[in-house]
Amino acid sequence: MDVSSAYTYSYDMAYVLLSFLIAMFAAFIALKLSGEVIHLKSRLVGKIVWLIPGALCLGTGVWAMHFTAMLALRLPCSVSYDPWLTAISMVPSVLASAVALWMIGRTEISVLRLVMGGVAIGTGICVMHYSGMAAMRPAGTAIYYAPTMFALSVVFSIILAILSLQVKFTSSVHTDRVSKPVQISVATVMMAIAISGTHYLSMEAAYFIPVKNSLSYTEGGPDNLLTVSIIIAVILISALTFSAIMLKRNLKLIHALKNIIKEHHLLNKELEKNKYSLAKAQHIAHLGNWDWDLLADTFTWSDETYRIFGYMPQEFAATFQDFERGVHPDDLGVLEAALSEALLGKPFNIEHRIVLPSGAVRVVLEQGKVRFDENQKAIHMTGTIQDKTEISQLQTQILSAQKFESLAHLSANIAHEVNNGLTLVQGYIGLAKDELLTENEGRETATRYLTDALESVKETSKIMREVLYLSHKTDLNMQVFNGAALVESMVVLIKSLTLNTIVLKLDIRDKDSQINVDKKLLSQVIINLTINARDAMMSVPRGSKQNILTLGCYRVAERKIVQADGTLYNGPLFAIYVADNGPGMSEGVQGRIFEPFYTTKPEYKGTGLGLSMVFSTLQTFKGIVEVKSQVEEGARFTLFLPAILK
Repeated sequence: MDVSSAYTYSYDMAYVLLSFLIAMFAAFIALKLSGEVIHLKSRLVGKIVWLIPGALCLGTGVWAMHFTAMLALRLPCSVSYDPWLTAISMVPSVLASAVALWMIGRTEISVLRLVMGGVAIGTGICVMHYSGMAAMRPAGTAIYYAPTMFALSVVFSIILAILSLQVKFTSSVHTDRVSKPVQISVATVMMAIAISGTHYLSMEAAYFIPVKNSLSYTEGGPDNLLTVSIIIAVILISALTFSAIMLKRNLKLIHALKNIIKEHHLLNKELEKNKYSLAKAQHIAHLGNWDWDLLADTFTWSDETYRIFGYMPQEFAATFQDFERGVHPDDLGVLEAALSEALLGKPFNIEHRIVLPSGAVRVVLEQGKVRFDENQKAIHMTGTIQDKTEISQLQTQILSAQKFESLAHLSANIAHEVNNGLTLVQGYIGLAKDELLTENEGRETATRYLTDALESVKETSKIMREVLYLSHKTDLNMQVFNGAALVESMVVLIKSLTLNTIVLKLDIRDKDSQINVDKKLLSQVIINLTINARDAMMSVPRGSKQNILTLGCYRVAERKIVQADGTLYNGPLFAIYVADNGPGMSEGVQGRIFEPFYTTKPEYKGTGLGLSMVFSTLQTFKGIVEVKSQVEEGARFTLFLPAILK
């Protein structure tokens, strides 16, 4: 065909730019949706759900780009378009887009698949373009395509399609090399160039040649109909994009809700399991918990708390009045005072007795913590209750056993001291008798002997009273005593333990501090430490070195100690110490001396309960015991007790 008479045409650059932007927009949306296809891996239904809107977006975008570019074409003749062919030309574009998204929606792709996909996509774009050109109706003009350029446009379309697939695949897989926004941008531009480049290269293959006496084409509609169609296509792309975004959000929401429901179910199962384990552990440990809502005045008990008070679990809705009714009448006042202090911010830690419906008495330990609002008003209290009846009975038995062990140690010494005292009495009375048989001047000497005999009887009687006092069994009797006076009262008894082979030194450096203790129990602690010191010094040959035992007390102005209930005490302390210059202890021995039944004494010479009793007794007094010792340099045990200053 003679193409020398073909029309010269041009482009409106505004429409050209608009067509390229439409191609980029469609490519961007399609590539973003293809990412969802990759994430779904082998779920075919899910892939199809995301493939359909992606193919429609890309296919409609390619179609809209083509006809926007056609609007940019300026010919010296009027142009109209066949509406049916215009609409049908969108089909190959959508199909080609579906193939493209299916190909790039993979985590792996072979070279063969890459080429096949590129051929399918490139061919689809060319079919869309030339079917769209077939819908074109230029007045009195025939359209001729140069074979070489026609073939070149198809090859160009296929090559760019392959490159676009490769870029997108590379950006989807190798995310560690380039940032994701850059990857998407490069892939979008490449695909937009493939779409736009195919169109404008194909237009280079077309010649618009005027034809004389040609058959007139049926008018297919004005240009504004095409404009409206393009606008509708862009709106369709936007609608599909919005729908896809909403679908993605809804799917994410549904997935998140499913995960939440699943996690909630797992948490419920775990919670039930933990509740069962907690209830079982509480039952084994005889440890219950309770909650007190101070604003609503409601009380909640755990199952074990009901059992501790002698009821079946959840037998009734517990109230604070039920709690008070279970407290031993003699301990109710102390408990209420402790609760009142706790509501003011002080620690709640108290041991008291409760009376079961059967009349049995139990010893319990209660600990709690109060929660306050922003105005420092108490609003909630949580606590635990532990049945310590068996522990208390066992402690009593251990203390009794240790007391009788100590008394057994004392018996030989006391017998020796009593025998010495009686011997002195006998000697003094004999001397007095001899003096009375002499003349009158012997009466004064006899009186002196009888006076010494009386003093010896008094001293012996005092020792016996102390032993009887310590051996008498009584309940814990906490009272405030002068610390120094208590230490001094122990001197006579301690001297009786030394068998006159140990020098006793007294070191009193504080006579004003008061301490809240059970006098008998603290005296027993001092005796235990004295017996241990004596036995240690007597267990090894001393040569010419004199055995020295020091009993002393002093005040510590301020010191922090952690009490048995875990609370921190920071204030004045009264210290009582027993020190000896015996063989001392190694670090290994010091690390175990407070363990029950641990002893370094020969077999049948000790039970190993003495220092264990010392440790537990100091805990009862809210104090601590410390030991300092080195081998061959003696040992020093110090009892630190909260001091009450005058």
